[in-house]
Amino acid sequence: FSLQAPQGWQVFGDQQGGSATIVPSNGVNRTRGETEIVRGIMTGYFDAKGSTSLAAATQNFIGDLRKTNSGLRQKPGDQKSLHVDGQPSQSSFLEGPSRTIRGANESVWLITTQRPQGLFYLAMISPTGEYGTLYPGFQATLDSVRFSDAAVVAAPTAPATPTAVAGIYTGQGFEMPYPTDWTAVTTQQGVGVR
Repeated sequence: FSLQAPQGWQVFGDQQGGSATIVPSNGVNRTRGETEIVRGIMTGYFDAKGSTSLAAATQNFIGDLRKTNSGLRQKPGDQKSLHVDGQPSQSSFLEGPSRTIRGANESVWLITTQRPQGLFYLAMISPTGEYGTLYPGFQATLDSVRFSDAAVVAAPTAPATPTAVAGIYTGQGFEMPYPTDWTAVTTQQGVGVR
């Protein structure tokens, strides 16, 4: 998959796992040796443990999210169907007490889509009081999601060699734009952009 992060936000990716965390400069809180996302987007694939429907897979993922924030609750009646890049998807909204901001609540707008790699998710996180301010960036990111045809094909037996095109990094099952004055390089330690 590929997507466009909000302008000025930092992207931290796990190329092998096909996941990314995207945050603004004030998006992370570090306390007691833990790093918590206060504002930002988490995206990637989730192993839905054999769930056969999008709704069941989404509920499995919500259960997994609640392992790190047991106070998160799904807002009744706030689930709806939509399409992401032409694929049937589900939108859910969760709220609960923030683990990092004392006395505040957090909101999570969750988008899920079943893909061959697993349940694709886009979890957009914000303090509840800031959701309206962050929403335009969240919506623009959601609108930019594209699933690559290559992601549908089963992985070859030998590791695929990622390729680079000016401004777009293509890895195994995903693409990521990068500044045009940067270069994608392959080294013995892995692949990166500099």
